[in-house]
Amino acid sequence: CLARLHLQSLGRGMIRQSLELQVARNTKGAVVEMLDKLCDCVVFLDSDLKVSEPAPKLASLLHTGRRLEGTDILQLVQEEDRGRLETALGSVSGSHQFVSMRDAYNVSL
Repeated sequence: CLARLHLQSLGRGMIRQSLELQVARNTKGAVVEMLDKLCDCVVFLDSDLKVSEPAPKLASLLHTGRRLEGTDILQLVQEEDRGRLETALGSVSGSHQFVSMRDAYNVSL
């Protein structure tokens, strides 16, 4: 009887986690869709500031034919803006920061 109660509780917990995960995925999808319409490109970075998902719009914007996954985002930013980007990505203030990118030909965009 105790084992049955434990399994029921475990099942409810797993269902709750599954629903929360689905809500998070749906929210991420909605946010990405909105940002995709408002921004030149949307880029996902991992904790090491490397591109973690395909970024075809960024690759097109930078005139590079290569895939950018695993690329350190700081290598794609103009040298004088790298510190500002690191600061912006490290802050939680939510302020907007703009930096200049450089394309495959090292031309500032």
